[in-house]
Amino acid sequence: GGRGVLNLSLGIETIDGYEPVALRLALAQLPPEVLVVAAAGNARSGIPLWPAASKRVIAVASHQGDEALTPSSWSNYGSWIDVSARGEAVVSTFVIGTETGGTGAEDDPYDPEPDTFEPPGPYAMWTGTSFSTPQVTGWLANLLTDEPDVTRAQAQTRLQEQGRFSADYGYRLSIL
Repeated sequence: GGRGVLNLSLGIETIDGYEPVALRLALAQLPPEVLVVAAAGNARSGIPLWPAASKRVIAVASHQGDEALTPSSWSNYGSWIDVSARGEAVVSTFVIGTETGGTGAEDDPYDPEPDTFEPPGPYAMWTGTSFSTPQVTGWLANLLTDEPDVTRAQAQTRLQEQGRFSADYGYRLSIL
C-alpha cells in the first residue's frame, strides 16, 4: 500500500545550494506515505546536503551519545535538520577480510597495521551521520509495524516527541 521507510545514508552539496531537480522529481515519485530519512553529512557545515535538506525528507545529524546528547563537532547543522541521533562509536557489522595495508607515510591513507575481521560476526566501530540515520529509520519502521495506520506526519511528530529540540540539530534523540 505504499507504506515504508527509505534510508539514504548519502548526500551531496550543490554549487547553488538548491535541491537538484532530478532528486526532487525522484522523491516526488515515491508514494506519499513513504518516510524518507537521510544523513545530514559530516563536514561541520550549515550548507544544505541533499537529499537530507529536502522538505520531503527527515534530515538526521549526529550527537555524541552522551547523557547530554551533545552535538558531534563534525556533524552538519542548520535549520534544515529535523533530528539528531548517536553517530559516534556506533558498533555495526563489517565485511570479513583484512584492511588494505599502508606504508605509514604521511600521505598514505591506509593503516600501516591493518585489522583482520573474521567470522562468525565481524564488527567495527563507526562514526558519521550515515550511522545515525539507520537508527531513526529503524525506529520509524518499528512504529509503522506496531501501528500500521499512523500517517507520515503522525510518525514524524511521534519521532520528534522522543527527543528534545536544539537549534541547528533538530530533536536530539536517544534511541540506540
